[in-house]
Amino acid sequence: MADPSETTATTRRAVLTGAAIATVVAAIPSLARSDATAPATDESEADFAQISRFLTGKPDLDGDIQRRLLGAFLSRDAAFAQKLRALAPFTRQAGQTPQTLPARLVAEAADLADLPAQILGGWYLGIVGAGKDALCVTYTGALANRAVADVLAPPSYAYGVYGSWQVRPE
Repeated sequence: MADPSETTATTRRAVLTGAAIATVVAAIPSLARSDATAPATDESEADFAQISRFLTGKPDLDGDIQRRLLGAFLSRDAAFAQKLRALAPFTRQAGQTPQTLPARLVAEAADLADLPAQILGGWYLGIVGAGKDALCVTYTGALANRAVADVLAPPSYAYGVYGSWQVRPE
């Protein structure tokens, strides 16, 4: 005859396992699309890719990072796709360079003047936004780390809180 305490423990274990599985299954839709990303259209993806290649001067930008950066920008600014659409023609004009673009935008489209710096910040730092609203999209894949990859390898983990490396250990 089976010990009644064993049956109770087995039943309790089965209930807890079932509850854990139900919790995971319920969380899956929220894991598939977090608030950190927003859906992008083919047009906004194409504009972002073209503008990013123009600004960085790099034809081989990582596609995954590009999609995540665009999603982060779209989630932070509802008008980001329209801004990309307006900025794209400026980057396609003959004779236009990343160095001459800011002055031209200030003169002709002041509402777009900050956009190139935001996009470059996303690519080189791997961060979209600032302060408490900042979203880290990539760290080791950021272009700033890629630029020094032949000499330095960025750590894949944090040593402590931001700036802790500045404090001399006691």
